[in-house]
Parts: sequence; C-alpha cells; structure tokens
Amino acid sequence: MKKNRPALSFYRSAPFFIFLFFSSALFAQNAKSMQHAHPYRGTRTGNTDALFYVTKIESEKEENAYIEIEIKFNIPADPRTLQKHSIFINEKPLSQDSRIFFNKAGNKIKIFIRADKDNRIGMPLQIDLPDAKSFNNIPIYRSRFTDMKIGTEYGFVFSDEYIRFEDD
Repeated sequence: MKKNRPALSFYRSAPFFIFLFFSSALFAQNAKSMQHAHPYRGTRTGNTDALFYVTKIESEKEENAYIEIEIKFNIPADPRTLQKHSIFINEKPLSQDSRIFFNKAGNKIKIFIRADKDNRIGMPLQIDLPDAKSFNNIPIYRSRFTDMKIGTEYGFVFSDEYIRFEDD
C-alpha cells in the first residue's frame, strides 16, 4: 500500500509556518510613534501642541429611564481623570447607578444617569469636570458648563483670535 506523501509533508511543515506567523506578529512595530503613547484600553497618543476643550455636549432621554449625556472633546481624554467622583451633574457627583462609557478613540464620553424628578427633558443642566485632563496631562480649558437644558445639543468652538473693539 502506497503512503500519501503530500499530506504527510503538510502536517510536518504546518507547525513551522504557524510558528513563523506568530513570531513575526510579536516583532511587528506600530506605525505611530510610541514615544508619547499611553496603554489604556488601546494605545492613545497625546498631542502636545493643542489645548484640551469640549466641542459638543448632547443630552437625550433613553428608553430605559436613563438620560444619556454625551460629551465630545477635541483630543483624547484621560479616563482616569473622568470618574464618577470627579464628574458633577447639577452640582452633585454621579450616583453609583450611573454609567460612564468612552469610545475607542477616547475623545467621546457617554454618561448615563437615572431620569427622576430633577433629571427630565427640559430641566436645567449643569456639568462640571474639574479634574478632566488629556492624555498628555493638559487640564481642560473650560470645566464648567451652565445654562443648558436636558434634551438639547450644544456645540463649542475654541477661538484664539485677537478681537479688538474700537470706539467710533
């Protein structure tokens, strides 16, 4: 009886190729510079030239008796500086049943708070992020946001232009 030579050689060489594949993955380098990277839920690099500020705040009611507050930043935020004890909604820290989620890029945070008599659509909303920092340790430019209402969207644009007022 004749042995099946091609199948036998495949089984002998397969572990070698698997080893080559996994060892090459170990030595692969990231395309980005890893000098200023922070390994937190993926690798995020800091931007040393930019200010850190909020670009958008949006709030809406979810179907499961929660209010969703979405805050978008211009550069990735450090999640270690945005915890329940350091985020204040209407001058109160977040309760234990609230939830905080970050997107993969780190520039968006979603906060879910329970809807109650104080947190309903149309009610006043005030957000304070006193300890918020970016990944390269830049403190947030403006941490307190007042005169907002739940159920609306607010956009913020940072302008560093020099404005000159003249009397006629």
